[in-house]
Amino acid sequence: KFRISPKAFYQINPVQTEILYNKAIEYADFKGTEKIIDAYCGTGTIGLIASKSVKSVLGVEINKDAVKDAKENAKLNDIEHIKFFSADAGKFMVEAAKAKENFDLVFMDGDKRQYMDYYEMALQYTSPNAIILADNTLWDGHVIEKAYLCDRQTAAINEFNAFVAADTRVEKLILPLRDGLTMMRKK
Repeated sequence: KFRISPKAFYQINPVQTEILYNKAIEYADFKGTEKIIDAYCGTGTIGLIASKSVKSVLGVEINKDAVKDAKENAKLNDIEHIKFFSADAGKFMVEAAKAKENFDLVFMDGDKRQYMDYYEMALQYTSPNAIILADNTLWDGHVIEKAYLCDRQTAAINEFNAFVAADTRVEKLILPLRDGLTMMRKK
């Protein structure tokens, strides 16, 4: 059950999204002791889905209406070990890295032009074998369409994808469903 207010963000294909998130959760192979952060969590869907398999979830979203919905969604689904904060997730991640917070999974779905920064921060505050998920890494197919290659978001995603592909600090794969989900396991 999910509440969605008019000003909140929500995936437009919830059935496909749930399949994609569940595949990522399966790959993560959670043991029930993990702590995860959902950066730019919207109405909290991925955190709520993942909460069944982990110890705690922290959702961060700048849209106050979405955070209000996320909190209500946790109540509607009787989930108590999830907390939502209204904040800029990028700044929140910087503070988490400074505070040496330790997460076992980071889900990134913010400004694609900032993915490189989010990724480097996530590597700083995750444990070995942690999972980092980056959503929209195929950008609705635009990453291979000439007409979009000069678009700043598309260019940033291409830069991020190329960097991750060459990064030896992680094992990685892209699930080519919907907009693509890149899954990285920190070595």
